[in-house]
Amino acid sequence: MIEASLSAQDLQERDELVNFAQRMLEATKKNVNFFSSARRKRTCCILPHTSSVRVAWDLLSMLLLFYAAVSLPLSLGFGELSYLYLIDQVCDVFFLVDIGLNFRTTYMNTWDVCVVDGSQIACNYLKTWFLLDLVSSVPWDLASAGLLPNMQAARLLKIAKIAKVMKLLRIRRLFIAIADTDFWEWLEDRVPRHLHQALAKSARLFFVFTLLCHWLTCFLSTFDSDAIDLYLESEAEQPRRYLTALYWAVTTTTTVGFGDLTPKSDAGRVFTMFAMIIGSAFYGYAVGVITSFVFNLEVDVQAQHDLREKLELWLSRHNSMPVVLRKRIRRHHKRNSRCANTVVTNATMMHELSHELRCEVAFYVLPEHVRFNPMFNNLHSSALATLVDVLKKITANRKETIVGAGDPGVAMYIMLEGVAKITNGALWAPEEDDSKQKLSQRKTTSPPARSKLKAGDSFGEEIIFGLEEFYKYTIVADSDVVMYELLEDEFKQRFKNLPDLLRLMVSNYRNSKCPS
Repeated sequence: MIEASLSAQDLQERDELVNFAQRMLEATKKNVNFFSSARRKRTCCILPHTSSVRVAWDLLSMLLLFYAAVSLPLSLGFGELSYLYLIDQVCDVFFLVDIGLNFRTTYMNTWDVCVVDGSQIACNYLKTWFLLDLVSSVPWDLASAGLLPNMQAARLLKIAKIAKVMKLLRIRRLFIAIADTDFWEWLEDRVPRHLHQALAKSARLFFVFTLLCHWLTCFLSTFDSDAIDLYLESEAEQPRRYLTALYWAVTTTTTVGFGDLTPKSDAGRVFTMFAMIIGSAFYGYAVGVITSFVFNLEVDVQAQHDLREKLELWLSRHNSMPVVLRKRIRRHHKRNSRCANTVVTNATMMHELSHELRCEVAFYVLPEHVRFNPMFNNLHSSALATLVDVLKKITANRKETIVGAGDPGVAMYIMLEGVAKITNGALWAPEEDDSKQKLSQRKTTSPPARSKLKAGDSFGEEIIFGLEEFYKYTIVADSDVVMYELLEDEFKQRFKNLPDLLRLMVSNYRNSKCPS
């Protein structure tokens, strides 16, 4: 009967909606099957890429890759070294075994899902690193010894081993795996940020400089060995020839270039021009790294310096200000900059976190004097998290008036450090009803009004709750005071859609002001 009442257009729209829903279910089913197979389908003898065994293997692989980056150019430039032959054979065996392990090591796909299926792992490895690993790992000199009668041609095949150096690009994947371990997190928690960055940048710069000079040294001997022999004026042993070529590489890389060792062949001149370009580029890179390192060390100081320059520019536009007032402004600005001595504020970091993390972090970001304030009793951590980016830390100098009686109310204040005194009026208290007034009249004594405020005390709650429009008291800093300021407008904006929380905070505040 319902279908009879529907028009032809309505029936057509209904059929299209049903077809769309069916297609969505089929697509969802395919994705679910894909992810479930990527996660659950597991074959035997699979090595997790984050396991301690695999990380140790990758560390050893990285050391051998560094060795290859040093030994291969050395053998090309200064000939085969007998004492390195056995190490080269061990490296070849190691990298051949590494190829087999790569066929059984898990990886993260583009959806950040750990793939444990053997066939998918093998297909991914064949499409990415397999060809380069195979070419760089096979000992071509031994494999071609019986096939090529000319051993010089077989020796040229050793140039293919230089491809091992390209495997250094895989170190980035190793660092990503190490960064997910508990050891790396423990190290980051205990090593200061500036020291960590300084060590990392210094090590990287030193490594690049050393490796670049070594390569230029070896390639100079490869392309123009006569230049080294003429400079030494006699045939010298390999260590002395290496030292001479290294001297040329360092002077070229650092753009000093004394010119006492010059190329003697066309190939040497072409290589020298190439080395000059590389040396100039590295020099610019080194200057940039050092500049960035110094800038990062002084980033907080530079931010404060910029603020001081803006303050002086603003003061210069108002020449009518008395000198005493200018000094007070500068002193206030200096103290506030010490309270917030970091460029990354709490508000900035809290916005980058998820809701769950914000709730947990708020407990540690907010000091105890804020969390244990009576008006925040029985409040969930998510409500406190909304206060992190609206609380502003400010200071007041000794004998400075914080609020004055009769001033329009604009904010609430929570004291963190120092002492203040009430010089006029009294803090807000709820009005008593008739029964409480009669009871209070029977009392012969009453507790003295508070005249001192210390760390943990607060005032101005009646302003942000809309109970009063003007301050009924005057509070003066009795010492240098550090406190949090919570502006009325920002507080109401944060909690305008949370009336239940507002009523709870008002109730907590009233109860804290009622006599026990």
